[in-house]
Amino acid sequence: MYKRTLIIAAALMLAVTGCAQKDFTIKPGKPDGEYATQSRNTSLEYSIYMNKQITVFVSLLNTRTISIINSKGVQNQLELETAKNARETMKDIREEMEITYPSLERDDDRAMVLDQMEACIKSMDDYISALSNGKSVSAYADIFSEESNQLTGLAQMYYQ
Repeated sequence: MYKRTLIIAAALMLAVTGCAQKDFTIKPGKPDGEYATQSRNTSLEYSIYMNKQITVFVSLLNTRTISIINSKGVQNQLELETAKNARETMKDIREEMEITYPSLERDDDRAMVLDQMEACIKSMDDYISALSNGKSVSAYADIFSEESNQLTGLAQMYYQ
């Protein structure tokens, strides 16, 4: 009995560690822009997925907004690197959303979210450029706050 329990425990540990090492990133099947998922998500699944992605995006924008407000116009290398990392995360999220098959009748909503995310990435690019050139970045607090509010409003569509 003790040996059987030990074998089962070892098998479970092996199964758990084997699953934890997999890469669960959604990647396109073909480079021509097709969806990476094979079928549409249900409305609930897609709603949860979209809200999770939008929440991360909004969090990145809000973090930069707070950083700008707290910096009192002082620019530093750490903020530049953090902004670059945020931009890369934002691009990854948008790219993943673009190749995820939306639920039925959510194509238009998805397009609006993707367009808004693209605008946010453009603003982040401009912010990084301003930081790199030593220009004033205080106006970006308002820009990021407004974009955050717009994304949050778009996320409300998925609570229906």
